[in-house]
Amino acid sequence: MLKLDLSSNKKLNLFRGKKLNPFKKKKLNLKGKHLTLSKREFILLGLLIFILEGYVLAHYLIIPKWQQLSSERTHYRAQQMLLMNLNKDMANKNQFDEQLKLLDYKLNTLRAELPSNLTQEDIILNVNKYAGERQLMIKGITFTNVSMLSKQDFAAGKTPSAQSQNNGNNSAAAPTPPANNSNTAPQNASGMVLVDDINIYFSGSYEALYNFISDLEKNERRILVKGITITKGDNNVLTGELAVEYLGYKGQDDNSNYQMETPPIKGKFDIFAAFGGTNNAATSVPSPEPTASAAPVKASNPNFYLILNTYDDNAPKVIMGDYTKDGTELYSNTNDKVSGKLTVSGSLGHFSYAYALGTTTQSKEGNLILDGEKLRLDVISQHRKNAEDKVSLGLVIENKTDYPLVVNIINDDKNTPRFDLVNKSGSVTVNG
Repeated sequence: MLKLDLSSNKKLNLFRGKKLNPFKKKKLNLKGKHLTLSKREFILLGLLIFILEGYVLAHYLIIPKWQQLSSERTHYRAQQMLLMNLNKDMANKNQFDEQLKLLDYKLNTLRAELPSNLTQEDIILNVNKYAGERQLMIKGITFTNVSMLSKQDFAAGKTPSAQSQNNGNNSAAAPTPPANNSNTAPQNASGMVLVDDINIYFSGSYEALYNFISDLEKNERRILVKGITITKGDNNVLTGELAVEYLGYKGQDDNSNYQMETPPIKGKFDIFAAFGGTNNAATSVPSPEPTASAAPVKASNPNFYLILNTYDDNAPKVIMGDYTKDGTELYSNTNDKVSGKLTVSGSLGHFSYAYALGTTTQSKEGNLILDGEKLRLDVISQHRKNAEDKVSLGLVIENKTDYPLVVNIINDDKNTPRFDLVNKSGSVTVNG
């Protein structure tokens, strides 16, 4: 039989004198060395916390502020560039103001050429005026219709479409106007070309008819003679019919401010007076006769203009022209003194004028609008920039008319004037 001696085993001493209790709770030492962070782990944990804090700060605070700062910088640079351009424009403010005046003058001229409304009374006076000057008898005027066409359709030569406004056959012997619808411009026209078709019945000599047609087509207003029918009678007197178009243009911003200027009535009943009803129509008081003869139409703009720019201006250095007609400008781009000449002759209703700049000349014939019975040339100049700015003009003026010619000098350099009136003949006055 095998016998075991457990008393000699020291490892089994724990069983001696002790009873094993499997349900007895054991105390654990949570501060053991296995749960203590090492120095490396502590550094890594701190670094992680630092990264998280940096991310939060950057995402919610630093990045938005940086984006805002970048946007403000971009806006500042744009405003700075805008300010630089504005300063450049302000340095040329006087020049822009003068250019604006010229553009306003050209716009007013175009509006006179293509009025925003077509009035039958005005057309009758216009036809009667030129017929009287050329001794052509007007037997009657028929207004057919007023049409509206777009600029593109009119330029393409298209005929009026359904947009036409038919006014009927309003016939009248000159100078009596139609009984109604005196303002024949369609009220709903906007950005459209207005065409008033009329037929003029006449009698007179060939010379009178030729001059009458020439006056119509050279008129300040845009008038087109579309067709003519002529019959030769006794004593070489011509009778016939003219088909004429009076043109206008009504833009989106055009408001009618038309005022008709009627000729002296010499105590007679004013046929152009507003109709006041049957009872007082017969007792209407005639308009008083003007005490003085009818004066030429007064204008607030020059007949001729001359612009003297600085040597570094992008525009031509010297510009000379007549803004009553397109394509009449003469230019010089020389940074030096150039020569010019202006010659005007003729009388009211038919002037001849020519102006030269260097070796280039423009010659024209036509009517010049007088300003207080005076011809006018406006010289618009600029102050010199420095000693290199040598732009100037020596002008010779020959006034062969009975009307004085006034030269208005605007904003020239006081120390070294750009404009020099070298010689003059006739009645020439310089202001400024």
